[in-house]
Amino acid sequence: MTVQTSAHMSAAEAARLCGLSEKTVRRWIQAGKLRADKRDGAYSVALSDVSGLARFTVFEAGSGLASLAPQNPGGRQVDVPLTTLDELTTNLEARVAVVKLDIEGAEAKALRGAVRLIARDEPVFVVELEPEHLARQDSSIADVQAALRPRGYDAYAITPAARLTRLIGEWNPPDPHAPNVVLVPPSQSARVTGALEAGGTDRLL
Repeated sequence: MTVQTSAHMSAAEAARLCGLSEKTVRRWIQAGKLRADKRDGAYSVALSDVSGLARFTVFEAGSGLASLAPQNPGGRQVDVPLTTLDELTTNLEARVAVVKLDIEGAEAKALRGAVRLIARDEPVFVVELEPEHLARQDSSIADVQAALRPRGYDAYAITPAARLTRLIGEWNPPDPHAPNVVLVPPSQSARVTGALEAGGTDRLL
């Protein structure tokens, strides 16, 4: 039987066409058994430390409120594939240099799901550390720190002047209105420290 279809189809469409579950199709894609590409430069997945399906609450486009654990009531709930950074980057040939995480409190879970990525590529992480967001997902800044500090990462706050200030001890951003921190692997620590001692702004990103 020949089936004519469009040049591209979603994982859900492929699952219906083949009589499979969408989860099976996505597992085949991640394992390299099924060729797939990303569209529009983005993957429609939620990051965590496990794979599966998750209930995601979405609000008006551009609101920035969508979350697995939303702060605001209302919104519309949809089921989304849940994956890890390890699974998402398994088949990438190029080194992952920088990962930006602003995922409404799921940052610690995403980092726990990046064990192989960190061991292989030692990327720089730019992470939003909002205690309230983290708490809604049963997490904390200490959990983020526990995921990376044993691997030798150092944390730097981003100042209003776009400079980096090293955080000693706890990784709490000193300015609550500037919650993003740069987490630097040991392979780049010397370069960042040298730039800071010279009084310059390190062009890390």
